[in-house]
Amino acid sequence: MFAALASGATIYGTVYSPDLTPLPAVVSISTVPVQQAVAANGTYSFNAAPGTYELMVAYNLGNESETYREKITVPAGPGEYRRDILVIGGDVGGGVIDIIDRLPEAPAQDETPASSLPWLLVAVIAGGVTLAVLFLYYVRRKPTPSAAGNATTQENVSSTEELKVLSEIGKSGGLITQKELRKRLPYSEARISMVLTSLEASGRIKKIKRGRGNLIKSQA
Repeated sequence: MFAALASGATIYGTVYSPDLTPLPAVVSISTVPVQQAVAANGTYSFNAAPGTYELMVAYNLGNESETYREKITVPAGPGEYRRDILVIGGDVGGGVIDIIDRLPEAPAQDETPASSLPWLLVAVIAGGVTLAVLFLYYVRRKPTPSAAGNATTQENVSSTEELKVLSEIGKSGGLITQKELRKRLPYSEARISMVLTSLEASGRIKKIKRGRGNLIKSQA
């Protein structure tokens, strides 16, 4: 059994309180034998063979002791899986947001055959020439200061856009993913990112990186 655990996957993550700070907790997983971690700073890590297990989190929120349980499935094959748990209310039966994300494995580093080195040198030289031509073209086509100023003005974030974004965050109880925000508003992904950057700079929201996306929390 210990050999199976050693060859399995790593399940790890952090337990967060409603204000997005790490929450001390006792986390256990129903492997055989049961593994338990006292997560003083909210973080935990287990090794588990492929299978389905129960993950249990015991913590104190205010003056109340709470317990959260859920089933998790560990796929076959080694790997690292992240499961963060965000406690957003006293009703732990449905008051938890979790994110699971398999970390990408580092790509294999293939040795470059000696016979390909001359072609590689030619490609480097050709790339350098191309960059030089593009640089000269850019210098000749560089816009005047007034034109550049107009372009910057057009890219400024409007208060209307900020209010629409804040409104959608408020409708979700002050907590929403950037992906969900993009679905609700008629703005491009780049525009949404610009508005969120402006709001974060003014202290009205906070962006928290979660897996491949962002979690947006209102600071109002």
